Amino acid sequence: MTTEKLVTKYGTAKAPNSNVEDFIVFEETGKKVILDYLEYSQNNKDSYPTLHVNGASPNNSYKDQIFHTVAPHVTRWHATPLRLSNDSHPNLETIAYNSHEHQYKFNLKAPIELPGGARLAFKNSDDDNYVVYKVVYRVIE
Repeated sequence: MTTEKLVTKYGTAKAPNSNVEDFIVFEETGKKVILDYLEYSQNNKDSYPTLHVNGASPNNSYKDQIFHTVAPHVTRWHATPLRLSNDSHPNLETIAYNSHEHQYKFNLKAPIELPGGARLAFKNSDDDNYVVYKVVYRVIE
């Protein structure tokens, strides 16, 4: 029998103890996850989301990480506001980009189905930087 759990989370992602650590929004491995909704804004140009799939080990590599950009000049980048605005992304839409006022906002364009599970987190390198987010996802077992 299949069970489905709907989860809604919202909050503020502040920097953990160091810029190496992530602020983990959710981590569901070995279960099907459907990311239905993601909306976030941030007050800085350096923070970015990571979405690791299939129980991948979270690190700074691009392997098994969905939220990175591919630039026209054949390079990959983390999904910082500048990269999302300049390079775009198939899953994330830029709603607001104001570097003078340090106001950036992004939305998920469409639900993402992740058959092996996922880990959604934000990288945030400074105590003065924060990300405000809302996420809705389903866990199917």
